[in-house]
Amino acid sequence: MENGTTTSSVASPYSLYVHASKILHYLASGTKSDSPPLLPHELSSPNHRRGVYDLAYNAYRYRDILEEILEESDFFFRFFDLRDNAKLLLVILYDFQRRHFPSRRPSFSTTRRPFDVTADVEEIVDALHVHRVKLSAALARARVKTNSLDMTGMLRFIERGAVSLSTRQPLCARVNSLRIDAYEVVQRLKEQGWNLAMKRELEMGEIRLDPVVDDLLLFSPSAKSSMLQENPLFTDGMLVLEDHVDALVAASLGTLIADAGNVILTPAPSEGLVSHVATMITGRKRIVYVVNAEPRRQEAIEEGLRLQGINNVKFVSDSLAHANPSQFKNVKLIVVAPPSTNSCVINPVDHLAIHGDIDLDSIPSSAESCESRLPKFSAEQQNHLMSALRFPEVEAVAYFVRSHNHAETELVVTSALDRVKRPDVAVEEDPSQPSRPFQVYYSDVMYSLRDMQQGTELDDGPSLKLPSAETKSDTSTGNKCLQVDPSNMCNGFSLAILRRKPKAVRVPTPAREVLRRATVQGLLDMKYANGEQESSAPPKKKSTKKRSVKRRPSTLMKLTQAARNRIAQSSARQKSATTTTSATKDPKMSA
Repeated sequence: MENGTTTSSVASPYSLYVHASKILHYLASGTKSDSPPLLPHELSSPNHRRGVYDLAYNAYRYRDILEEILEESDFFFRFFDLRDNAKLLLVILYDFQRRHFPSRRPSFSTTRRPFDVTADVEEIVDALHVHRVKLSAALARARVKTNSLDMTGMLRFIERGAVSLSTRQPLCARVNSLRIDAYEVVQRLKEQGWNLAMKRELEMGEIRLDPVVDDLLLFSPSAKSSMLQENPLFTDGMLVLEDHVDALVAASLGTLIADAGNVILTPAPSEGLVSHVATMITGRKRIVYVVNAEPRRQEAIEEGLRLQGINNVKFVSDSLAHANPSQFKNVKLIVVAPPSTNSCVINPVDHLAIHGDIDLDSIPSSAESCESRLPKFSAEQQNHLMSALRFPEVEAVAYFVRSHNHAETELVVTSALDRVKRPDVAVEEDPSQPSRPFQVYYSDVMYSLRDMQQGTELDDGPSLKLPSAETKSDTSTGNKCLQVDPSNMCNGFSLAILRRKPKAVRVPTPAREVLRRATVQGLLDMKYANGEQESSAPPKKKSTKKRSVKRRPSTLMKLTQAARNRIAQSSARQKSATTTTSATKDPKMSA
């Protein structure tokens, strides 16, 4: 059957059985009107939580099959009194069939357990042990009837696919770059017997680096049932157990986080998302504000931050709509992570083992309960997103839910954009300049994920519903949310990033354009706009004749002409002198 956590490896069986039966009763109620049962402090570790939730959710998943086995084997005909404690009976029966109905009766420790609980558990264990042969035969007949190898094959097709994907999801851990680098962590894990692999499907004892998220290690699914969290790398805060979904969301916001100032996360961010974002901006003297977080969620986040050595996170108890904007300085990015129906969480055991029982009330137990809570969640999500869009001086808003419901994704984003009205003038000195509305922004990380999945099967990785690269900046197509389908790598989620249009850049106006504008407004005559000046003389008519081009004489020609003139003048003087001399000698001639 699926790769689960055995009860003997994490805690005493009686404690796991009792608390798992309480959670099963809460899940079976459907309406979830009561508050969810909380685990005691001794079961607060990830391994203990995984053991309890594994028993509770699998008993709830196979409850119809388990009840059929009890009826077919005539169990209540022999043990009628145990019908009143049916939830505890289903939990223990599921664990027994998973361990193939052991022939030896399990022994219990008598330390630190109430007597009334011990009596109920031991009575059921004794009854199942006595009736184990008939129970095993009834299970075999049910498998033959449905032609199934195990109980998983007896489920519906959709549930079988969810079980197959969830059991193949790796265990994710982020390297705390504030204390150690990824290379040193890999070397230490190699010394402990782990092998670094480059393939997608990891086998027992193998690890690999995530191809999308920096400093994220993927462990084989078999590591979930081991005592990996007790490794010194985890206890010293060098490795942090993190949901793969939180890591992908933080990586998708990497460019915005690097360019923006301080960051706000509201109202229900996980501890992994807060610590991841805080680590990305550490060292830049920037702050992460966690706004309107529940007290129990705030305590869990503070405990994780202290272990990792992160001190740039501040908590604000007021909601974002009622908070004073003056207490937030230089906030450019707001991440809205409201509670949702979590309809894309196909692996609730791993989700609750990482996030704790804080999200127990939001994990859907059935499709009917998911639909009944949908209107409430949708209204709250829209209010949180509108408060973020109206926040002063914000440049980008990210909306993140673990659901694909249209009422929680596209409808929320579209309605919030239509309802929000905030006059944001890009340049205050120029009121004529248009405002800067929000537009859909698609991160390059999501497109790189899509490119990586091209040519692969649907269940080989995140199946992304993304618009094509041609419609990357086109909001008219209606694709405002990026949707990641559940896969064998992670659960599903939806992410929408809304970013303001860039500010308009002022370009110096040319002088000719200034003259043209003044002429249009009637402040200047048209002749000045064309560069002309006033003149009293009538305009000259243009001649149609072709102008002759006169060549200027060369220097040699100028000298020759001057010499000719001097020669002519000299000849004239000589002739005049000759005439005067002849007249003096012959008086008759002069008379």
